[in-house]
Amino acid sequence: MNNGKIKFEIPYKNHVFYMLKSKLLIILLSFLLLGCEKKVNIEVFIATDSGENVKLGLVNVKAVSLEEAEKLLKNEWTNREIQRENENESIKKEEAKLVAETRELDLKIDPIRSEILEKKKNIEEIKANCNKVAEDFSEMINKVCADLELLPYVQQNDLKLYVVMRGKVPLFFMKEQVHREIPELTISTVNLPEWDAYPAFKEKIIKGANSVIEARRKFDAANEQMEQVEKLQKSCDELLAKRGNRLKVERLSREKHEEFMESNGDPMNFYAVLPQAIVSATTNADGRCELKLPSGKKWIIAATSSRMVGNESEKYVWILELPKDFSSGETLMLSNNNALYRGMQPLVDSYKSN
Repeated sequence: MNNGKIKFEIPYKNHVFYMLKSKLLIILLSFLLLGCEKKVNIEVFIATDSGENVKLGLVNVKAVSLEEAEKLLKNEWTNREIQRENENESIKKEEAKLVAETRELDLKIDPIRSEILEKKKNIEEIKANCNKVAEDFSEMINKVCADLELLPYVQQNDLKLYVVMRGKVPLFFMKEQVHREIPELTISTVNLPEWDAYPAFKEKIIKGANSVIEARRKFDAANEQMEQVEKLQKSCDELLAKRGNRLKVERLSREKHEEFMESNGDPMNFYAVLPQAIVSATTNADGRCELKLPSGKKWIIAATSSRMVGNESEKYVWILELPKDFSSGETLMLSNNNALYRGMQPLVDSYKSN
């Protein structure tokens, strides 16, 4: 106490000890902080079939929490599986429906086709028989005329005429319209005494002519059947068009399904749901970068990149768990050997470490 005042003084030795203790504490804290940091060297490259390693620069590599990312990735995988199952079930139902519709159309088409073939065959037989009757009739006229020394006269123009002459007297003629699709036949006789002079000729002519008329009647009926065939063919064509549309819908449905399945299994779907990066870095021209990660946590290392191979673009996605025994200063290589490909489940099917 000095003049009634109390004065507190810290001994010099205690003051020096306090300063040293503070410095040691700072050094210890710095050491602990440095010891809690893990340095991870990253190298990104693609190994080609020719044995060349293509280094990928400007690749953003990020580290995210395993605990947080794992839940998101599992949920995404589950959702994708449900979508795939629903899509597979949907395509099965759609294809079954289209197959049933196609089969139903086939059941309608096949009988029509058979009927068309049968009618066409029948028509061809009738026409062939008609032509044969006409040819036989023409031959018969020529033979009878030769036996009786009569003159068969045939003129071909718009009209095909079979005229049997005795001198200048016509005994018989047959007129056939040849410029029409369906020939029209007219048979006439001349009522002259000369005609009755040849009863055998008259009988053969009338019999042959009646055969031709009957054949032509059948020919006309066959052409009417041909109209029915054309209607049947039109109906068949319409059914075939419907069948073709069903097959087209089935093909488009399958293509759409394949596109969906391809999109569903895209690894970028999983990369997109990863949480925000805690630490990230970009690779240099040699495909290398460095991540400094706080220790005491489990990490996922993720990255995505692409490169042109000819006219096509190859895409790569990496979602890897950093191994627990990974030492600070080690190198984690990201290559096509441990990339995540279409249809692979992150952290399960993909390669976890090198």
